[in-house]
Amino acid sequence: MWHIISEEEQYEYIREQTGSLHEAYSLQYLVFEETIQLPQESRVLLFLPDAHIKKLLPHLIDQHCVVSVLPHPEAREAALSLGVHASLEKEINHIQNAPDPITMDILYCNDIPVFNALIIGRGFPTSSNNSKTKLQLSHLFRLFNSIPFQVNIAISDDKELTTAATGVIISQHRKSTILSRLILEDSTINDDRMFLFIIAPRSIGDICRVILRSFLQKNRLPSFGGIIKSTKATLSFPQGEREFTLDKESYREKSLSLRVEAQAIRMIPGSGFDRNMLAQSEGTNVYKVQNLPSPEVAQALSTHRLPLIRRASTDEFRDLFQILRNNATLHTPYIVLIVLSTLLATLGLFTNSVPVVIGAMILAPLMGPIISLSMGVLRQDKKLTLSSVTTIGSSVCMSLGAATLLTYFMPLSTPGTEILSRTHPTLLDLGIAAISGCAGAYAHAREDLAKTLAGVAIAVALIPPLAVTGIGIGWGRFDIFGGAALLFTTNLAGITLAAALTFLVLGFSPIKRSLRGMAVSLTVVALLSIPLAMSFHHTVSTQRMIRNLEKKTFSVGMLRNVQVETNTPLTLSFRLVHHTPPTADDLSYLQNSLEEILHTPLSIEVTPTISPLKEH
Repeated sequence: MWHIISEEEQYEYIREQTGSLHEAYSLQYLVFEETIQLPQESRVLLFLPDAHIKKLLPHLIDQHCVVSVLPHPEAREAALSLGVHASLEKEINHIQNAPDPITMDILYCNDIPVFNALIIGRGFPTSSNNSKTKLQLSHLFRLFNSIPFQVNIAISDDKELTTAATGVIISQHRKSTILSRLILEDSTINDDRMFLFIIAPRSIGDICRVILRSFLQKNRLPSFGGIIKSTKATLSFPQGEREFTLDKESYREKSLSLRVEAQAIRMIPGSGFDRNMLAQSEGTNVYKVQNLPSPEVAQALSTHRLPLIRRASTDEFRDLFQILRNNATLHTPYIVLIVLSTLLATLGLFTNSVPVVIGAMILAPLMGPIISLSMGVLRQDKKLTLSSVTTIGSSVCMSLGAATLLTYFMPLSTPGTEILSRTHPTLLDLGIAAISGCAGAYAHAREDLAKTLAGVAIAVALIPPLAVTGIGIGWGRFDIFGGAALLFTTNLAGITLAAALTFLVLGFSPIKRSLRGMAVSLTVVALLSIPLAMSFHHTVSTQRMIRNLEKKTFSVGMLRNVQVETNTPLTLSFRLVHHTPPTADDLSYLQNSLEEILHTPLSIEVTPTISPLKEH
């Protein structure tokens, strides 16, 4: 015999709707009671709200009943979990033709059955609409105003975890919530396991990165998330009672006892149930919590709202500061490398050898104390700042001395292209220094990126400008000295500011503490930007002049391979292509014409090129 249990007010309605079943299976219609007694292994159809189903389930399990759920207006969670269609007629037809019952696990929270999900905290999507495949941004944005809470988690295999989270989601399978469908590639309803998702961003910046990444990558746990798969778990909240929702119903508790009762009940799920969710074997435990805050960090996070920028952990502080203090110390190996790299760079500059100059860049250890200086400036650490300034100052003096002395004894006095290229810095060089500073700071903060520091040193090229400065002193050429000194100062200031800003973003200093140091660094960079902007404008003007004159045709020929030397007066060198050699009058006419075009006195250096045909 089959039994249909409904509320008293729905009794007549359900009798009317299930007439076909009554004729085929001799239905018995019963009114809901929490302690209802049925024959063992009865076939039971429930037309009840979620709350009544949860109260009745333990008795049906004890009596080994086979259970089906009919679509009820207030049984949305049960219907969603079991794939029950909203059409009562469709579900009745499905039950009549359904295959054999399946045995399902049941997840309990404090002895209350969980149909879909238990959610602690704010900012999580609770809908399980299958048409949604991405995290809803509106839910993630709620995290911006969240205060993390401390939670202790103990699971069935004697593992314990203390951390802080903005939210925890517990579900039995991947279709329970949008988040579980995004992260889990597969899960089942009868593998004797539940999932705990612990969401623990340390800053609003962390959330923004996950929002952007959710558009590009699926089935990926957020970088600030943890996941546990277990049979049992106990959650406790050191800060007191915590509000949570269980299948969208609100509760408050100081601790939660979670367990999965394996093979608990035989059921005939709805017509929309995916039988691929049935496990072929028992599940295995999962414990991925390496990204979650440590107990010390958890205690700090739970006292305030999420900061805009992530704060580094105590371990990260300790490890990085040890490295920076070592880098800021002047010692014999450092001195030897500075002198050798300067001598190597100076010889490479004299010979116009790019590979040799690059080798000197790699050899030079000057990037280390500059990165240390940026942290000292950022955190107003006088000891670290003084040590870094001392090391940098000593490095400059040793480099200038070595380059000047080598230049003095070198029987060469004509600057090559490698030397001249470092005497006219522009805003582009400041940009290079800033990017290199960001890369250097980030590489120092991440041990796995330490090998990239050589590339950063090559990009910013600290030693060659110092070597050119020393060459300028040795030759008595203060135009070379001034340009190269400006380039080195630009690199130093740009790296310091950018590295300090990077450390700030990575959470190695509170914003308030960093304001003074950042203001000083910005002021220095702003002052340096004035001559750099003027030089950049001059470079742009020169390039525009070359572009306008290249292939320009006069009656005496066409200009090709135009080059500009900013001497006094301006010097133009070019090839003059014509079918006849130019005369003195032709050259005079050409010079006068160019002066009229450029509106400035100039001298010209012409290389005649005879063309068999007149070029146009």
